[in-house]
Amino acid sequence: MNPAGFSYAGAPKCAGSDRKASDAAGRLAGRGGVRTAGFTLVELMIVISIMMLLMSFAAPTMSGILKGKKTDQAIAALTAVFENARMEAVVQNTYLWVGLMNKKSSGTPSTPSGQDEVWVMTFKGRTGEKRPTGDNRVIPAASLRRLEGVSILDLGSLPQLVAEKVSTQTNGTASFGDFIKAPPSSVSIAWVGNSETGSMEFNQLILFTPRGEALLENGLPDTLPKPVPYVAMGLGKTVDGAVGKADKDLAAILIGGFNGRVGVVRP
Repeated sequence: MNPAGFSYAGAPKCAGSDRKASDAAGRLAGRGGVRTAGFTLVELMIVISIMMLLMSFAAPTMSGILKGKKTDQAIAALTAVFENARMEAVVQNTYLWVGLMNKKSSGTPSTPSGQDEVWVMTFKGRTGEKRPTGDNRVIPAASLRRLEGVSILDLGSLPQLVAEKVSTQTNGTASFGDFIKAPPSSVSIAWVGNSETGSMEFNQLILFTPRGEALLENGLPDTLPKPVPYVAMGLGKTVDGAVGKADKDLAAILIGGFNGRVGVVRP
């Protein structure tokens, strides 16, 4: 006890000893004395397993969504083909043909995708021919396009709702050139093809003129086909050429006979 009557619990601490203790704790933490946040291998494997399980459930849904877009993709592709052919015919003051052909999955040869397909190709004359000649004077103007999972349909195959919208859009007065039901061209345009397709002949053709018209080609040698207000075709998903009873993913494509403009009608 000191003279003032107070007692000490121990000797007073030195500042130097505090610093030494702090340095020692820091070195201990640096050597792994304190565990940092992170994942173990087992935890990572559990997370990966859960993600793979969720993806397996989502795969059929995504597949259905992608299949449901077949008609949309085909509409976009055909619209681009028709518009490009019309524009090239006008700008270059020439004539171009767009040939379309349905190919069933069970056909010979079978389609490369194993599905129904529409094959589309654009042709032009070597020297501006305006009638199909059936020989090498008419040549490809673009590569073959293959539209998978769909077929060109006649207008009678479309649901009533689409037919009503077609009538409304055209004021109910226009006559139609149904692409599928129209007589094929008496003169085909041949293409040598490739290893997947083999040689082929297109006899269902739309002729685009320098005036921007879209005409159903008939193959007559001396005169151009007469224009109709609309060249029309249905389009939809098919299996071996048949539309599913419950399948409503159908559309109509209307090409103005006098101006070549493309319109689309959906349910």
